[in-house]
Amino acid sequence: MNYKLSRIIFLFSAIACIIIRAVLKIFSVDPVSGFYEGYDFVVAVFNILMLASCAGIFICAYIKPEKRIPSVGLSPSLRAAAIFTGIAMELVSVTDMISVFRETFNFGAPFNIALLLFSLCGIASGVVFLLLGMRCQEDGSLVPVNGIAMLLPLVWQLYHLLASFMEYTAIQSVSDQLLCSLSLIALVVFLFVHARVAANLSTAKTYRQLFAFGLIFSLLAFTTCAGYVAGYLTQKNNDLAFNGYEVFLLFCLAFYAMAFVFASKPSEK
Repeated sequence: MNYKLSRIIFLFSAIACIIIRAVLKIFSVDPVSGFYEGYDFVVAVFNILMLASCAGIFICAYIKPEKRIPSVGLSPSLRAAAIFTGIAMELVSVTDMISVFRETFNFGAPFNIALLLFSLCGIASGVVFLLLGMRCQEDGSLVPVNGIAMLLPLVWQLYHLLASFMEYTAIQSVSDQLLCSLSLIALVVFLFVHARVAANLSTAKTYRQLFAFGLIFSLLAFTTCAGYVAGYLTQKNNDLAFNGYEVFLLFCLAFYAMAFVFASKPSEK
């Protein structure tokens, strides 16, 4: 497992993809249709670079077998990322919950019990991340968390992934939605591996998966956020785009995944 090379690939590709995506969002993406218009060469470079970077990170994670299990030290950046992720989850979940009651009482829509339950799951997930950021052992390592509690963020993101697939054909901003869906797929895998590590149930295989999908998700999510921010600044986002809380949550999750991977190291056992 080539740690240094995977980090180098991630850092350089993240910088390049963020810049190219922002440029494409400003100059190429049609805010009405969501499709690229013109700049075909730049679009091709972006797609190839994104695909090659994700493949390179994945190959680096599996290029050499790792026999030791991962241990995670709570660095200041990781603790801050966990706390901000928890806050962002609370904001998004409370906003979703308010929308349920608003649609029911103000517009007479049927009460959406499923969305309410998943909003409560999101609130609980935010508490889990807040606890992850605030608690640590005497040696500065991560405090093991109950495995069932760590599955709450996974369940919540699975709901968002399914909702994303259901909206795929309806949403106008096709390129944004494609990046968002790919980000959520990588996030679901990362959260599953993250739950095993946080619950102290990790293996050597878990470490490779953590590196691969943690960095791939971060790359996709940072790039997605760059497009939304560029679209917001130039007023090229459509009505179906993420709201500010959701973009903030995606950014926090991407930063948390990156910090979690960078804080992970093979144990000496």
